[in-house]
Amino acid sequence: MSFRKSQRWIVCAAMGLVVVGLPGQPVFSADTAADGPVAAPVPAKLYRLRYKFRPNELVYYDVQHRSKRTIKSAGLVDVTTTETWARKHFRVISVDREGAGLLELIIDHVKMRVDFGKNAPLVEFDSRSKDKTPRQFQRVKASIGMPRVRMRLAANGELIQVTLLNRASQPARGQSKYAPQTAANDPSHNFLVVFPQESIAVGHSWSDRMTVDVRTGKTLVRPITLLRKHSLTSVKGNLATISISTRILSPIRDPKIRTQLIQRTPKVTVVFDLDRGVIVEKTMTINKRQIGGITENSSMHVVSRRTERLVIPTRKTASRGNK
Repeated sequence: MSFRKSQRWIVCAAMGLVVVGLPGQPVFSADTAADGPVAAPVPAKLYRLRYKFRPNELVYYDVQHRSKRTIKSAGLVDVTTTETWARKHFRVISVDREGAGLLELIIDHVKMRVDFGKNAPLVEFDSRSKDKTPRQFQRVKASIGMPRVRMRLAANGELIQVTLLNRASQPARGQSKYAPQTAANDPSHNFLVVFPQESIAVGHSWSDRMTVDVRTGKTLVRPITLLRKHSLTSVKGNLATISISTRILSPIRDPKIRTQLIQRTPKVTVVFDLDRGVIVEKTMTINKRQIGGITENSSMHVVSRRTERLVIPTRKTASRGNK
């Protein structure tokens, strides 16, 4: 893989900155009149999953992401390992009578380390450093402290409206000008889990569909439909755990397209605080291999883990992140 493609992989990695009740057993008896009264089944406890947005609220998360990509082609092995540490937050601008919030998501600072293997030097980047920013991280540097989107989200997390902010009019150096840009109505802008309208019990599942664009040529893109399945797997105290899986619905024969979708189909576990109405932890994992995604006989294996945890920053670090 060319170094230019590796640079695009870095940018993507950085910007890439929920019991089924068993039926009662039948009772067989020769003399049912002698049996005592049968207790009515206890209904399952229902939970209403809702975000509780508060005007002028700042909600901070620490992000840790490690990704290892191994490409084998023509007897050669290319391994790229990327590690990212970041602080981000969303700001609640306003809340309407229905509880929908107007939010902006901001990356406060990022530290990255990219190891291209034994044939290339280790590359490091710290957005707080005063040193000259390496060329492949310039786009990441430009995003620090600048809200990229403004979203209106319903109390159940449903995306109502998106406004793109601070969007570069020209592609970054090394990026194809024909690469599909994220549209304002792209559901990937929504960093929240969308909950069902009704109250649900543990074991309940729900799903939604989303469409993403993949590149099929220099000037052509193709929409691909993905299905995300959510399940409320447990509730302990005030913490609800939701699991999410994603599968591809569109028929795809081209392995190059499947390679582009690896990052779009992670396994996700979310921990949600029912009382506070906020996600306290989100973990996304990928362990996928694709044959023929680069050349006919090549293989790509991607293993990654990304964790976002709710944090309460000190006043000093919070003010520094908002600069």
